[in-house]
Amino acid sequence: MQTVISSVPKSEAIERCEKGNLTEEMRQKILQYYLSLHGCSENTKENYVERLKLFGEFLLERGNIKKFEDANRLDIDLFLSKYKSEGTKNLLILIIKNFYKFIGKTEVTKHLKFYRIRLEQLTPSETLTLDEVVALANEAGKKRR
Repeated sequence: MQTVISSVPKSEAIERCEKGNLTEEMRQKILQYYLSLHGCSENTKENYVERLKLFGEFLLERGNIKKFEDANRLDIDLFLSKYKSEGTKNLLILIIKNFYKFIGKTEVTKHLKFYRIRLEQLTPSETLTLDEVVALANEAGKKRR
């Protein structure tokens, strides 16, 4: 069943996706995925669509790949290698893994592992004291004017 883009409420990301350099089949897959995202904020959906659009455009630039289903492990790895931030790569891995699960091609993403991001230790001087926590809680409980 083909989803008609014009019958879907317009979001900025969907509009950019329509104007992007994607094949119609890629646009339709992204739209179907967008419609399947339940329990996500609109901002999250927009972010996913935008990242998938970038991935689709990357695949088309690589040559003979016209459908997401035709991408292989190397294509995904090359796309991820364009990004330096481990946080960005983790977001892209999450989106790509979920998208390929949606289209039934999980074998292409099985090798993807999330980066462990090391957080800096906080020193006691950087944390709130008990009195500061109580003061914040009291202020939060007050009604706004």
